[in-house]
Amino acid sequence: MNVDGNHTEQSELSHKEALPTGPIENCGQDRLKRQGFAEKLATAIARRQRRESFVVGLQGPWGSGKSSIKNMMIEALGASDCPPLIVDFAPWQLRDADALFSAFFNEISIAIGKNDGSNDDLKERFQLYGNRLALGSTTLKALGLIGGLAGVPLSNLVEKAGEKLGDAAKVASQGADAVEIKSLKELKDELKESLRNLASPLLVIIDDIDRLEVEEMMLIFQLVKANADFPNFTYLLLFQRDVVEAAIIDKIGDAGKSYLEKIIQLPIDIPKISESQLHKLFREEFEEICTSWQIPTTAEQLNELDSLWRCGLNGMLLYPRDVLRLLSSLEFTAALMQGDGEWEVNVADFCALEAMRILEPTVYHQLPLLQPLLTRPKPTLSSASWREAITSQQSTQHERSNDLYDQIMGSLQNNLSIRRRESARSLLAFVFPQAKWAFLDEKVTEFQRSEDRVISGPRACIPRCFRRYFALSIPDDEISETEIKAIINQIGDAEALKTTLQKHSQSIKLWTLLDEIHDRIKEIPSEYYISLLKALIDLGDEKSLEIESLGLPAQIKSRHIVNSMFMLYQKVEKRGRLLTEAIQESSGLLWPAIWITKEQNENSKNDQRVDKWVTDEQCAELVKMLTQRIKDAALNGHLTFWGNEINFLADFWSRSDLESLKQWLNNKISDEIGLRWFITHFHVKEYIINDPPIVQNIIFHQELFNWLDNVETIKERVENLDTFNWDEYDKIAVEEFVKHAEHFLTTKEK
Repeated sequence: MNVDGNHTEQSELSHKEALPTGPIENCGQDRLKRQGFAEKLATAIARRQRRESFVVGLQGPWGSGKSSIKNMMIEALGASDCPPLIVDFAPWQLRDADALFSAFFNEISIAIGKNDGSNDDLKERFQLYGNRLALGSTTLKALGLIGGLAGVPLSNLVEKAGEKLGDAAKVASQGADAVEIKSLKELKDELKESLRNLASPLLVIIDDIDRLEVEEMMLIFQLVKANADFPNFTYLLLFQRDVVEAAIIDKIGDAGKSYLEKIIQLPIDIPKISESQLHKLFREEFEEICTSWQIPTTAEQLNELDSLWRCGLNGMLLYPRDVLRLLSSLEFTAALMQGDGEWEVNVADFCALEAMRILEPTVYHQLPLLQPLLTRPKPTLSSASWREAITSQQSTQHERSNDLYDQIMGSLQNNLSIRRRESARSLLAFVFPQAKWAFLDEKVTEFQRSEDRVISGPRACIPRCFRRYFALSIPDDEISETEIKAIINQIGDAEALKTTLQKHSQSIKLWTLLDEIHDRIKEIPSEYYISLLKALIDLGDEKSLEIESLGLPAQIKSRHIVNSMFMLYQKVEKRGRLLTEAIQESSGLLWPAIWITKEQNENSKNDQRVDKWVTDEQCAELVKMLTQRIKDAALNGHLTFWGNEINFLADFWSRSDLESLKQWLNNKISDEIGLRWFITHFHVKEYIINDPPIVQNIIFHQELFNWLDNVETIKERVENLDTFNWDEYDKIAVEEFVKHAEHFLTTKEK
């Protein structure tokens, strides 16, 4: 039977009050419009005055709000014209039959005694009855009869025990003052008679029956059944029916299927809370959490939360308690994931992963171990050219790798609970779109396609941000969103931005900053573009970026920033003017020379391309400007401070004025100090990616030898250098120079 009731005016919970994580206590806290149902239930119970006993079962899943409805019903009964005496019995606090029998009737006697003094006799009768039942339970155990509870009515067993106890009491009372000894049946009959004359009916509420062990569950039901003939008694039993039925069936077999039907006269399913109501509760309370922590939440973030709800969170948060558990967690963890009033995470991703942590903890704790699979696209062999490029052995290894990926991700999903599995899969696909292939079926619905999200900002699927979601903090080697925002705000000040970028130039944090600037380029005012370009150009000359494993990615990322900036302008002339002005205002050499060289190379392939940075005339002027800057650095000695990048700068110089380069270089190596500088700087190191990077090879380009006046003489001078105190790589550089020089001379003779 379903009973439904709608309350026309929804009671709003004051946001000054703490959000209840357990059952609500009164109608004033009702956020889900169930007050009407509770009031109707109260009315139905109140109208059962002076009638035979009645057993009502209020049924619903764990967390669906049974206890909340009970509390609102009690409040409504208290306001009625003739409120019943209410006994709210908590059996799960008691762990044996003796204590349960005694406490049950003791609670009833207390409730009766609170009414008025006229019920003192009835109160004493209930206490005596309960004590006799408890003693009867002890005797049953002694007689070995308790094990037969499932098959024999408790009332019959208690009567038998009562008779034994009555006999024992009579024997014990011989020789004492005359005391009337009554059997348990006599006591019960007297109780029935007294209860018919009770001014107020009794409502006995037993909550959380499904939390008991099966023996205790059956003891409660037998206790109710044995005393269901008390007049003016109404029992309200709250439990999750499928859990109780399964436990009883497991205990007594198929007979358990009809067990509850013989006890519960009126089963009532609590009204199902609509998805829209749960969504409204979640969103409103989440906004309040953000307000309480003074974390601004944008309309875009709230829209993403709505998308998250549709893409799986609605199937994870099935009942009010699920919502409240997640909100309670977020209320605490939100403080950990914000800095200076800003979120350090993507709000939707954070809520999704917190839901996984609370509701699917086994899978959640596996996720940090699977970062490579979750933050990168699944490798494929779909490209025909790729298939042709690799050997059959490599192809087999690749396919085995794919099989392993599938096995790992499949095993992960097998640990999801059956009830939430599909929703959890959808949720994970929402958070980790690169791994969507693992969580969604091949037939992705149009709805799911429409929910694809841009991978930017502090998303969980971005490798640099992944760990913070599971550490609930910003790791020391990461940059917080607060820092990033502060740096973005510095872009109008070239010197301040340059200083900040230089501070991080010795770690991969620099890459993060450059990526963030790139992603926000459209948000940066155009009047700050010169300042940004100037800071990037100066950054390129930073000594810490000489290591190729740091400098090359930084240079490429900087070029992406410049390219994205320039593509906002249609006219190439405008782009060229911006770059020229920035180079003129800066003192940088390396990166602008690299950028212009790349422009020249690209123009030689396609002079009509739409992504040109400068016109041909502007390019020629920039080459001239940078060449002069390199010459000036050579003359004042600054060029010798460069590391291996001197190779590129010298090459750039040679393409505009080879003779002046040769004159400077040969003069520089005329003494031993200059020669050592030349050997240890004019080579290229090839690195193995590692932390720290490992030098694999040292190479001298053949073009270098065309700049030397007498290679044979210089080779001999190098061979005669005293390298005893030189470090390992410099010694290797000497050996490699000699080899490359010999190869050059041999080739020249031919």
